[in-house]
Amino acid sequence: MTARRWKASLAVLHAAALVCASAAGADPPTPATGEPPASPSPVVVRQGTPIPDDPGPAARRPPPQPGAPDTGDTTQEALPLNPKGHRCFVRDAMAFIDRTRVRCHNAAEGRFVFFAVDTGQPVAGTLLEKAWRSMRSGKPLQLKYAPTPDLNPPNCRAKDCRRLIDVAN
Repeated sequence: MTARRWKASLAVLHAAALVCASAAGADPPTPATGEPPASPSPVVVRQGTPIPDDPGPAARRPPPQPGAPDTGDTTQEALPLNPKGHRCFVRDAMAFIDRTRVRCHNAAEGRFVFFAVDTGQPVAGTLLEKAWRSMRSGKPLQLKYAPTPDLNPPNCRAKDCRRLIDVAN
């Protein structure tokens, strides 16, 4: 490294140290050595100082007692989503602009023959690949799907289609 480059890089480092020191509120380093002064001002960190308007941790609710009356709480915590399973003998698999779906020969719960995901999701390609592999081999797909229609992708009808959560074969 030439002397000119070395001086230029030292000047850049010194300027960066000045900017950092002024942002932190500390004394700037001396230009001769690039080291901080011998007696820096101490930094005071207070542990356990409360944050103003801090709501704190949420209070834990006690578990429901057996035989207690229902409180009518229908939050996600109260009713977790338990996906249902189905062994699907694949009839066809199609990719549309808004969804990718699989149609089964056998209906789940006697009425759901379509299982779909949004086409933009990464699982859409996996769904098509596994569906085609299942059709070629004649083996069923193991599907996990949402039990309610509120999670359905676009154009997935509530009466015969459900959102696909996981697929395996």
